[in-house]
Amino acid sequence: MIAKASVLIQQLNELVTEIESHKNDELNRLRKQLHVVESAIMALEMNGLPVPSDLKETRERLNGAIAGQDEAPVVLTFLEDELRKIAEKVKKAGNSKGSARQVQIKALKITRADGKVSVSRALLREDLIATLKDLGGSASKKQVESELEKRLRGKLTDADYEIVGVGIERWKENVQWMRYRLVQEGVMKNNSPRGIWELR
Repeated sequence: MIAKASVLIQQLNELVTEIESHKNDELNRLRKQLHVVESAIMALEMNGLPVPSDLKETRERLNGAIAGQDEAPVVLTFLEDELRKIAEKVKKAGNSKGSARQVQIKALKITRADGKVSVSRALLREDLIATLKDLGGSASKKQVESELEKRLRGKLTDADYEIVGVGIERWKENVQWMRYRLVQEGVMKNNSPRGIWELR
């Protein structure tokens, strides 16, 4: 039975790696465009100027395009959540503690297409929500990142600390995208004051 479980885990890891490899340049280009548009909108709002409807429409169009192309991370998050549930069932069933621990470790980290290991999105999601709850449901982005990094100490890898995108560490960029997903899911507020992250 353990041999069958090992084969299943290996197949799931291969699937995760394949899905992860589907991230492409087009998605990164859309994300950068969205970042520029959101920065322009924030600059206008901070100066008390009206935001042109064309700029708002561009933001919505880019969000839609990203959501359409950003299927791989959603599938990865689903797979990671399911692996975590399986690990809990194995643990509760009283099977080998070592085997249960191996399944949990696989659920906590993913192997990227480039062969590097990163903390899983499922873990980022779980810990982001827990961190916000610990902070009373609302805190500054900087405070959330600081507390979240403490919570993830020992789990973040060298790949997580690589500088990516707009010059931030990979794990922070992944947390920002996780926040975006949680806003879309209605778990976090969309209309929080600038720089504040809040649970609903």
